[in-house]
Amino acid sequence: MITDKVVEVMMDNHYGDGNIRIQVLMAIEKATKVNPKVFEKYMDKLMSDDTKPLEQHFVNGIVVNVAKTIERFRNPVFKYLLGVLKVAKDDTQISSTLTGLRDLCGIYGPGMFGPHKEYLVERRDTEEKTNIKGQLSALVDQIEGRSLETVVQDVKETKDNVEQLDQRVTVTNVAVVGLTTRVDIHDENIEELGEGLDTVTQRVDFAEKDIEKTKIKVEEVDMKTMTNAPRWSRDLTKIMNPQTEHDWRLLAQRLGYGNDDIRAWASQHDPCMAVLSEWYATHKTREANYAVLTALQEMNRMDGAAIVENAMKAVVDVVEDEEVEYTSPPAVFLSYQWGHQDEVKLIRNHLQMAGYECWMDIGQMGGGDKLFEKIDNGIRGAKVIICCVSEKYAKSPNCNREVNLSVNLGKPMIPLLMEKMAWPPKGSMGPIFSEYLFVRFFQRAGEETDDNRIWPVAKFQEMLMQLNCYGILPDETLIDDMYKDWWIPVQEIIVIDKTKKNRTNPSPNRQKSKSRKRSVQMYSYLINGVNRNRLWPFIKG
Repeated sequence: MITDKVVEVMMDNHYGDGNIRIQVLMAIEKATKVNPKVFEKYMDKLMSDDTKPLEQHFVNGIVVNVAKTIERFRNPVFKYLLGVLKVAKDDTQISSTLTGLRDLCGIYGPGMFGPHKEYLVERRDTEEKTNIKGQLSALVDQIEGRSLETVVQDVKETKDNVEQLDQRVTVTNVAVVGLTTRVDIHDENIEELGEGLDTVTQRVDFAEKDIEKTKIKVEEVDMKTMTNAPRWSRDLTKIMNPQTEHDWRLLAQRLGYGNDDIRAWASQHDPCMAVLSEWYATHKTREANYAVLTALQEMNRMDGAAIVENAMKAVVDVVEDEEVEYTSPPAVFLSYQWGHQDEVKLIRNHLQMAGYECWMDIGQMGGGDKLFEKIDNGIRGAKVIICCVSEKYAKSPNCNREVNLSVNLGKPMIPLLMEKMAWPPKGSMGPIFSEYLFVRFFQRAGEETDDNRIWPVAKFQEMLMQLNCYGILPDETLIDDMYKDWWIPVQEIIVIDKTKKNRTNPSPNRQKSKSRKRSVQMYSYLINGVNRNRLWPFIKG
């Protein structure tokens, strides 16, 4: 299905986009295994561009697949891989390049390495990193003809010799029984044969030890198989793979993957590693680290969070990302805990239907090291903070930071009680929320709706009225038919009396109208829990 036209579209239109280049390379790498010839004219481009560490694995796979089938690319690909190996600093690039060289060696033989073998041996002897040193040793062994297949052949030959010697011993024993007059001579022969058997047994023992060592090296190489996940992922997968309530499946859900992806990973030998490999292949390393750390903390998997934190603290050379500025942040900021993400998404959708754009950290801001900066910008730019309060929300360090920042910035807050619990909540949020009246946002018996809403209809209206009282007007172009009647723009009618009498003695009806309007406004503030400072102008009046 990958035709010349498809390849042309991929390379000309999509390969140059740095945001999706790795996905393009992944697709091309798979396609070259089946039809490498359609990529011939792009080999120079693939081997000349500046390749990032995570992209190197797929670029190497592409050029090696083409070189396996089309011999004229053998030497150019070999020179390209050797050049990458000499200048690469990243472990991922080095590991992937060594794998490509081993593949070429397996196809075209060790003769192509020629004088380059001395460079590989010297680098192996001076390499300090264990994983790179192991791969260099494996490549040198392959060039010199030392491999698992060679050891197995030696063992097979040794076993044949042992069987032949065993037959000779049997013949000798028969001769001893039949020729009693020559017992002394045969005893000497038997002793010699016994020594020979001991020697052969030692050779077999040595061969078995070599096989065991080779197996260990193969397992080490297998453990170092190319993956996008960091080195500490091995430690994390050991505690996340065993099935528990908060295992790798919940981590995958927190990272935004769906059930189809989770089912596919469940069939793999190391499902947690598959999740992390996919995650790090599609995200920047620092952003991916902080997202995994946040997810583990929210899952209450502090054992896994400690692994990530220790690994991040050990990293010194980290490149800062570019700053992100928001030109027009929405007026409403939704603060919530991950456990109520689906419910808050539903609240956000209905608020947008009512004319209010909202900010959430999932879907709009993403995870990673920029998360706290973006949340800070979102809160500073918002006019009101809607806090979706639950027991876990009150205990969450991230949610506490959002509430404290909102209070310090003097932002109005509307607490939505997402579940039945004591008010104010226990912990550091208690003194803050003790000054607020919450809006009960969970349903009681008889308050159920015909759709998927989890709140009483009247309570959503109450929240909208509070937004109105804080002076936040909806965007009438966004209002859906479902909420078209809730918002009625205020129209002020100015009447100018031309008679002096009417100016000095207003009519009783007009005074009654003003009084009724003030009563309605005061009632609106009362039912929405506005503090006494806002009520004072009406009470005084």
